[in-house]
Amino acid sequence: MISAVPAGGRCTRGASAVLWTAVLLACALCCATGVAVAARRGGRAMRCVVAQMTGAAAWSAAAAVLSTAPGPSTVTAARIVTTAGALAVACGGYWLSRVAQDPHRRPDRGDLAVLVVAPVITMGMLLTNPWHQLAYVDQLIDSPPGVRWGDGPLYPLLLAVIGVPAVLTLVHLGRGITSSPAHYRPHLRRILIGGVAVSLSIVASMATTSRWHHSDLVPLGLAVAALAFVHGVLRNHHFAVVPLARSQVVEDLPDAVLVTDTRGVVLDVNGSCRTLLTRLAVADAIGRPLHEVLPFLAPPHEGAGARGEVSPAPGLHLDVRSSTIRSPRGAPVGHAVLLRDVSAVVERQMAAERTSERLAQEVSLDPLTGLLNRRGLHAAASALPEGGQLAVVIVDLDHFKAVNDEHGHEAGDAVLRALSALLLDAVLPHLDRGAAATRLGGEEFALLLPGLDADGATAVGQRVLSTLRSTTTPVPSLGGTVHLRVTASAGVAAGTGRDVSELLRRADAALYRAKGQGRDALSVAYP
Repeated sequence: MISAVPAGGRCTRGASAVLWTAVLLACALCCATGVAVAARRGGRAMRCVVAQMTGAAAWSAAAAVLSTAPGPSTVTAARIVTTAGALAVACGGYWLSRVAQDPHRRPDRGDLAVLVVAPVITMGMLLTNPWHQLAYVDQLIDSPPGVRWGDGPLYPLLLAVIGVPAVLTLVHLGRGITSSPAHYRPHLRRILIGGVAVSLSIVASMATTSRWHHSDLVPLGLAVAALAFVHGVLRNHHFAVVPLARSQVVEDLPDAVLVTDTRGVVLDVNGSCRTLLTRLAVADAIGRPLHEVLPFLAPPHEGAGARGEVSPAPGLHLDVRSSTIRSPRGAPVGHAVLLRDVSAVVERQMAAERTSERLAQEVSLDPLTGLLNRRGLHAAASALPEGGQLAVVIVDLDHFKAVNDEHGHEAGDAVLRALSALLLDAVLPHLDRGAAATRLGGEEFALLLPGLDADGATAVGQRVLSTLRSTTTPVPSLGGTVHLRVTASAGVAAGTGRDVSELLRRADAALYRAKGQGRDALSVAYP
């Protein structure tokens, strides 16, 4: 917002009624805008607007008084009010141009110089003017057809002091429109519209003011600025969320914080969130819908405590919490989304789960052959549905001790692994029903065959024995690699249910019968 002090000149008694009415309407509009903005309590940006509208209302009211050609004392008071109002508009506009671009901003030395020096010089000159008459001359000079009030020798300096923050306002707004995030640019453009309107009204006032005729069109420019704020701040809710959100967000918070308005448009992110967005290769989040910036997040909704866990990238795990931001009156104005990086915790949990699974497998697996052990066999049987048909085939190598004694334990291990491969091939067609190949211990193995009766299990066992009988197994020996031909015996038992202990006992008894029949044979334990 730009401001200047109206130049000295003639105050005509017959001032235009239309202009006087327009000035009063401008004053009323500025007052209404200030009250409406103050009611929203949006933060520093809103307070700047309130300060500007208050100063603009005072300026317009004083201009209306001056247009009625009052007496000397009233003229003095009105000009002081006009100057103070111009100062409020200029300084408020300067600080608004700064916080509109960066709601985090704190006054630096340059800001303090503008916001402190200009008011001190201006108010000092105004308060001491009755003694030195350097700013305004109280005495009226009769000059037909009216009267003129005088300006002091330091009046141009007063204009320059107030003009500094006004000019800087336009400079910062012009830079901000090209350098600020896209979402903030409409705010800055509307502020700039108001500043340009006031600037043009000042130029018009100076162009139409003469020695004997005073013209103050600045209130009309202030009215245009007020309308810009009404449309931008009140109707389009500019600055309604950002200052409030910024007051609740700590820039150095280790957790990422993202703020949206009620429509889900991203308005603000803190430093940690900017780092997270860079990691996710997301740029220009401000002003974009949340579902475009972070598509893995569910849209925030009204209500507090919403949370969940997402994994948007390998090795990245986020705990997400969202809550509603409310105005001091309780109306929802936006949402705050907190994203906490819990990758270290989740990775430790996943590592612990993998370790637990590995240990559980190691407990249930035979380390030599990779088949289930006896514990794994019972676990697999307990997972079967109740009441179904179940068969067990126990396979035991014949004369296995002789293999170890003649060729060594390494050769014996090779034979065990070869038989394990045959057993895995045998259960492969039945895996969908929960079949399993297991090593019970030593050279004794068992097949768990759900859904098969004794005849079906016998057929499986016979194929295993036949294949083993006709196959030679290369094994390491003391004299080099030898090809061994080994045989096995088998026992079969079948029943219903999933209690495998009784079936193992019966199949083991059948196995011993097969051994007694000369080995390389299969025996069935019928009920």
